[in-house]
Amino acid sequence: MTEIDSYYTTVDSDRALTATFTGSGARAYGQTFRPSDSYTLTSCKFNIRRGGATLTGNLKAYLYAHTGTFGSGGLPTGDILATSDSLDMSTLTTSYTLYTFTFDGTYVLVANTAYCLIIYSTDGSMTGSTYPRIGAVGTGTHEGNGIRYLSAIGNWEAYSTIDIMFYVYGDVYVAPTDPIKALPSLGLHGWYGTNEEWLKIAVDEDGILETN
Repeated sequence: MTEIDSYYTTVDSDRALTATFTGSGARAYGQTFRPSDSYTLTSCKFNIRRGGATLTGNLKAYLYAHTGTFGSGGLPTGDILATSDSLDMSTLTTSYTLYTFTFDGTYVLVANTAYCLIIYSTDGSMTGSTYPRIGAVGTGTHEGNGIRYLSAIGNWEAYSTIDIMFYVYGDVYVAPTDPIKALPSLGLHGWYGTNEEWLKIAVDEDGILETN
């Protein structure tokens, strides 16, 4: 497993996730990133804590395609490309901790292509002051940009300076190749038909081709 990209430093900007993705409030946060090589996506981490009250429900990480200007106006677009397993929010502590979200390892990130890594809940109990907080930096230096979704805005919004802390991991992707069949070591040989039957080709002492 390889670290594809990351941004982690001292938290100076609390991003409060105050609603599920279908609720009214802050629905989602995330970060854009751009892998330098092709990888199968295996996991990611976000820096998360809770307030005083224990939460119920689950958080998941989601991968989206990217649109807009990478680094200042990058936004999610289209359908979800990959979904992580669930993080039980009742396990969150009151101190910032890096929590891991695992993917099934089937989605291939294309080299030098920008993506959006987003975190939100579809079944959480965020009400009043009970909600998870996502670690961020107000004047971040990551090459990508932070993202949020607020019900008051009604769509995705890019942060021009704020970066959401994250790690993203994967395995280097090696494109499959057709198997190479070994040829017999004697004579000149070639394929015959489509059933992989061998046609043996040889040259006799007079230079005349013989087959069998």
